[in-house]
Amino acid sequence: MLHGIEFLNVRRKDLDQLEMYQRKILKQLQTLPERTASAAVLALVGAKPIEAHIDTKKIISFLNITKDPTSIEHNLATRQLIVKSHDSSSWFINVKALLSKYDLPDPLYLLRHVRDEKGLNHWKKQAKIQINDFWQLQRRIEFGQRATLSHLCLQPDSQTKPHLIWTNSKHSPNATYKAIIKAQIATDTYRLQANRSRYNQHDIKPDCKLCEHGPEDRKHFILICPSLRDIRTSYLKKLENTLEREIGAAGVARLLGDRDELLDLLIDCSNLEFVPNSKKNRKIQEEVESLARNLAYALHCLRANILSQAFTSDS
Repeated sequence: MLHGIEFLNVRRKDLDQLEMYQRKILKQLQTLPERTASAAVLALVGAKPIEAHIDTKKIISFLNITKDPTSIEHNLATRQLIVKSHDSSSWFINVKALLSKYDLPDPLYLLRHVRDEKGLNHWKKQAKIQINDFWQLQRRIEFGQRATLSHLCLQPDSQTKPHLIWTNSKHSPNATYKAIIKAQIATDTYRLQANRSRYNQHDIKPDCKLCEHGPEDRKHFILICPSLRDIRTSYLKKLENTLEREIGAAGVARLLGDRDELLDLLIDCSNLEFVPNSKKNRKIQEEVESLARNLAYALHCLRANILSQAFTSDS
């Protein structure tokens, strides 16, 4: 759908429609509801916004024009940039605005100097880096503004690589279904009573239907609800054995004693900092993520079973 689009000046209205379609498809692929934060939808699969794709293609196309000073395109670019005003609909004026947006040199400078010491490949690489940095900052700002993403870590390579939640599920259909539940919990779109109460137009109590002790939010569901204690205890014991090899019994005791820190670890362990070696760190991350994914799925199944039995009994 984006083939050749870099040579058009896309209107904001059309760009919004393209991005809406992109998010819709990515939500469907991940089985996430419509209300999921856009930044999380893109970050989980390692995707860039449509606008970032188009801007990258447009700037790279302009840089390709700069390499041959004898070409018609090069001469046209020079003339347009000198003659046309800043509010012109000229493609080259649009490129000039994009270069300024990403803090890159003026297009006339690039037309004259792109073939100097640094060369064309340097400027292409630099353009991609600065575009990525710009959109990574926008994503970080959105993550900071959304309370639903408070337990989800934004990775430095979130625009190029999928999140650990998906990469750790490999190609197993069973693991993928478990990862769907985990992704919904990580984005706070899993249908707990607290969410139903917050987003439903009718008056619904946020109290947990399993134990009726407090609102059923993520912390209650994963760490507190006494009705899910047995399943939770067995998986936390496995987690304790896995981490004890790396941080010792004292470190594990401190981690398990801090519910907020433990909740962060179980929802998203992609930022483990207590294992220094990067390769070893990745291995531990995958082990912890696998345990956390299985725990989330086991809690999901047990909760659904208890609610189903209660509904049948009431009927």
